[in-house]
Amino acid sequence: MKSNRNDSCHESPGNAMDLIAIDAIAQRKLNSCNWLRVDGHEYDQWDTDCGQSFWLTDGTPYGNQMQFCCYCGNVLNELEGGDDAIAGE
Repeated sequence: MKSNRNDSCHESPGNAMDLIAIDAIAQRKLNSCNWLRVDGHEYDQWDTDCGQSFWLTDGTPYGNQMQFCCYCGNVLNELEGGDDAIAGE
C-alpha cells in the first residue's frame, strides 16, 4: 500500500529537537538582559534588567566571557555606567 504521507512534513525527533533549540536561542536574542555597571563599590557591581545584582572582582562581564545572564538566562548585554567604566575591558 502506498503512503499518502508527505515526508517533508514529518521530521525525525532529532530534527525537531534541533528546531526547538534554535527557536530557544532566537528567543533569548530577542530578550536580552542589560547589565549596567554601578559606581561606588569595592568590587564592580552590575545591576541587571531582571532585578538582580552581580559583583566581579576583576574585569567586566564580556571580559570574563559571560554571554548569558546567570539569573534569567537571556543574552547578556553589557552597558557602560559609572564615572570610571571602561568599555571593552
